[in-house]
Amino acid sequence: QSRKDALNRLSAYCHQHPDNQELDNWLPLKGIGPWTVNYAKLRGQSQPDILLNGDLGVKKAQAAVRSFEPKNCAPFRSYLTFQLWQQL
Repeated sequence: QSRKDALNRLSAYCHQHPDNQELDNWLPLKGIGPWTVNYAKLRGQSQPDILLNGDLGVKKAQAAVRSFEPKNCAPFRSYLTFQLWQQL
């Protein structure tokens, strides 16, 4: 039920602010956190430099691949996220 409520709050917010492109404005909504906002930036806005380092899959893949520093992958960390997901 809490997920449904969060989606309803997000839907209401988007209906009230149809031109808002600043997804960080979603953060005060209960049930919407940084991972959700960053995922929407990565997928919905196609931002190229979003690393979902809080994602469990990304963490697992990073633990297996220790030969790089994510900061060195800027400004293309979104692609790094996709590649790390492919390692699972």
